[in-house]
Amino acid sequence: EMRLVLSGDETNQKIHGKVFGAMRHLLRARLEIGSSPTILDATNLCRRDRKNWLRLIAKYGATAEAVHFDVPLELALKRNRNRLRVVPEEVIEQMFNGLQPPTEPEGFAKITTISA
Repeated sequence: EMRLVLSGDETNQKIHGKVFGAMRHLLRARLEIGSSPTILDATNLCRRDRKNWLRLIAKYGATAEAVHFDVPLELALKRNRNRLRVVPEEVIEQMFNGLQPPTEPEGFAKITTISA
């Protein structure tokens, strides 16, 4: 939804940096005023993607929880075909192959896995 808020087009993939900059700003503001819970809805496929979010959360003494969707590739592709805004299959496959499930040592207090 941040893409829609910023550009008026939820499919705009040209503003990636602006989207995540706005998300960081909002998360920092919510942490500073103690708003809880805060839900950060982003793919965050690998540890590197999650590292800065977790560092920011820890800086404010807050805890982080992750929700991991453990879905077979074939089911993800099938569900994607039924979406209004279909993602190219090669993108889904690339994301699937690059996924590193979240772990507690990264800094998550709790991880909920939802399996298909």
